[in-house]
Amino acid sequence: MDWHQALSAALPGTAIYINDRVDAAASVQAVGVQLGYTSVPIETARKLMPAGTHIGCSVHSVAEAREARQNGADYVFFGHIYATASKEGAPPRGVDALAEVVRAAGVPVVAIGGIGPEQTGEVLSAGAAGIAVLSSVFLHADPERQVYRYREALDRYTAR
Repeated sequence: MDWHQALSAALPGTAIYINDRVDAAASVQAVGVQLGYTSVPIETARKLMPAGTHIGCSVHSVAEAREARQNGADYVFFGHIYATASKEGAPPRGVDALAEVVRAAGVPVVAIGGIGPEQTGEVLSAGAAGIAVLSSVFLHADPERQVYRYREALDRYTAR
């Protein structure tokens, strides 16, 4: 719990979602939990989490997105959209597949995987409710500047 308090203090006004660990999310009453393919089922997470907790699920196809919605997911993560070192050898799904998932999901879709600031507008134009990034920021030579580049890309998209 100390880590959650420290993170909350360092990021005031930020909603903190816990990846995969329903037990950890419940113990700190996190705003949400993101379930992976091998996580507990959405229905189980819903029973363990306080009312109002956002529960998301990683999906890789239209069928999985529909199933996640039917099982009670509040949102889904879909990817990987572009080639990424974390999914080396696996072909990216692309923005056309993203658009299909967005149309079929019935819940907000967050795109993930290989999305740089320069692809942000294309991904959002495909209907994604948002983007998730990791290595593009954490492995960048200037992570702070990279975050600003994403902010600028998001602002350009919303200003159009």
